[in-house]
Amino acid sequence: MRRDVRITVIGAGQAAARSISTMRNAGFDGGITLIGEEPHLPYERPPLSKEALFSGADFQAPYVLEESFYVDNKVDLELGKRVEAIDAATGDVALESGEQIKSDRILIATGSRARTASIPGVEPERILSLRNIEDAKRLKPLLSAGTRVVLIGGGFIGLEIAAGAIRQGCEVTVVEARPRLIERAVSPQVSAYLQRLHTAQGVSFKLDSTIVAARQGAAETELLLNDGTSIVADVIIAGIGAVANSELAAAAGIGCSNGIIVNKDCRTSSEIVWAAGDVATRVHPWFKKHMRLESWESAENQAQIAGNSIVASLAGNGASVGQEEPPPWFWSDQYDLNLQILGCVCDSDTSVRRMSDDGEKGMIFHFRGNDLTGAELIGAGKERPLVKKLLQSGWNLPAEKLGDESMSLKELLAAAKAAAVV
Repeated sequence: MRRDVRITVIGAGQAAARSISTMRNAGFDGGITLIGEEPHLPYERPPLSKEALFSGADFQAPYVLEESFYVDNKVDLELGKRVEAIDAATGDVALESGEQIKSDRILIATGSRARTASIPGVEPERILSLRNIEDAKRLKPLLSAGTRVVLIGGGFIGLEIAAGAIRQGCEVTVVEARPRLIERAVSPQVSAYLQRLHTAQGVSFKLDSTIVAARQGAAETELLLNDGTSIVADVIIAGIGAVANSELAAAAGIGCSNGIIVNKDCRTSSEIVWAAGDVATRVHPWFKKHMRLESWESAENQAQIAGNSIVASLAGNGASVGQEEPPPWFWSDQYDLNLQILGCVCDSDTSVRRMSDDGEKGMIFHFRGNDLTGAELIGAGKERPLVKKLLQSGWNLPAEKLGDESMSLKELLAAAKAAAVV
């Protein structure tokens, strides 16, 4: 492969870093440029709502890849710089500084940004969010004992912050517009479990509620809710989802709809542009519909697909690289609880519980018709490898079998495999 060929990766997060290592592992020895708006090397983001906010010492986000990787692999770093425009036909990348980078292939891995909340009567700068290390540094000193914290949104980020803030001695209220917590990602059983867990720790919930107005004081803000009640907040944090940073692609004429539209190889509507990570939307093999899946593992998988596909295209191989994808996996740590979700759990019509006697630990398996589509592991993370294999087994036994405690997961997996070959 010609060494004068250049791949430009825009965005410096999980997907960007992993795609570069994939390209080098695939044998690409041409030029690679990594451009990121933040001044940091790509770093892991899951700790932002945990250790970054609540550890005692100064927090240093762990890098996805050590600095030596970029040196050893001759990656040109353009950190703390912003891309102004790309040309989806020629591969030209224009930086805000006026610099131009000629590229043969472009990977857009710009991720997403926090969706902003607007409250009548509250200055926008008083509504905080958590998306990067700078957000965490700004929030950390505010979450001290006695601080009244109002979290807008009862999703994963909001609940992880709530758990940490309670342990810091804060008074915490979660305001959620939907009738239950994390409605789009977990089952009603797990929503109820999490609400009980947090309530026992002292978190107050206002479900089916919205903030309609506010009275802002010098240091505190009174938030007025749609049911006529009010909450006083010293700190307001919004965790109401994220918006894809797809503006560069849209301005270049690349197809976008709630993110940059890509095919199974993470290729966009441009022959020379790929997209991966939180910014990309595609037909997911497990969900069977177009979606923008925001998770650590999804960014990892897409980065590998995109990296291999880009290298294959430069080698003249236009065929799909093909890569089997595992069931989607997401985890959350709240207090001493570890919750893991595999596959698709929200569109099921049947669920089978496999829980401890006290109902505090175990698994809930979800079915759509006869198909095993997903599972939730409550304090049962060690079972994830077997549950993953069960989801991939083509399970065609009666659903209630999974609730049979007399059979281990290993035995059930063997039975599922045996039934699949009959």
